[in-house]
Amino acid sequence: MSHDKLTLPALRLAAVSSLMLLSAQALATCSTDPYIGSVCYTAANFCPAPGYLPADGRTLNVSGYQALYSLLGNMYGGTAPATFALPDLRVRTVVGTGKQPATNVTMQPGQTRGQETTVLNPAQVPLVLHAHTLGSTTSQPITASATANLPVTVTVPAQAISVNGNLQIANDTASGQGTVTAGAILAKGGGQASIYAPASTTQANTNIGPTQTFQGTTSSQQANGTAQGQFNFAFQLPQNLSVAPAGQAASQAVSLINPQIGLTACIATAGTYPMRP
Repeated sequence: MSHDKLTLPALRLAAVSSLMLLSAQALATCSTDPYIGSVCYTAANFCPAPGYLPADGRTLNVSGYQALYSLLGNMYGGTAPATFALPDLRVRTVVGTGKQPATNVTMQPGQTRGQETTVLNPAQVPLVLHAHTLGSTTSQPITASATANLPVTVTVPAQAISVNGNLQIANDTASGQGTVTAGAILAKGGGQASIYAPASTTQANTNIGPTQTFQGTTSSQQANGTAQGQFNFAFQLPQNLSVAPAGQAASQAVSLINPQIGLTACIATAGTYPMRP
């Protein structure tokens, strides 16, 4: 049997064993020899000590964690060169960094985004159609009545008028005479005017002068008032009604959070320093 045939299966076994060992180490969380700056999760309510701190955004002194600071810098906060901050993973979901070609979205290390709630505007509220059936299998007429007071304005346009008449100097009073005031047109110089009807006259009303026609124009008049009355009207509804309400802005915030469970996030402050590629 040749040397090649003997060593090839052994090489394959060694390769498989190495992959299994690496996979087991990769799946191990909060191990005793982690890479500095790596984050692990534990179901306990504390992080293992020493070598781990909660990833809660706390600020540390650079002098006490120089190796960790060389990896994180001030990416998550703090003031260089004295202090730096740990990532705050409390109530936060972690996503990978880089650019997603499908959505053209880019995430940088330490970048935050998203919100837990939002308020929908009218354009985001979907329209919903509801079919309603009336109480009968056929459509029913509906009669309604109401009493209304309506303000009205009446405008009378200008009118041309014509008046016929003459001057009456006596009337059918008991004395059979009319009174003429001083300066009347019947007064004449040198004596009294004969303004009394003869006793034998059969006409009680005595007129002088011909009948005259007087013409003129009235001005336009406007009057305001209120019209009151009873109004009856009838309409008929179809059997099935479709109601399409318009979208309205929401008054309360809508939650955007998926179902979650809380674990304790820990960051390694000591261990193996990762080599850059």
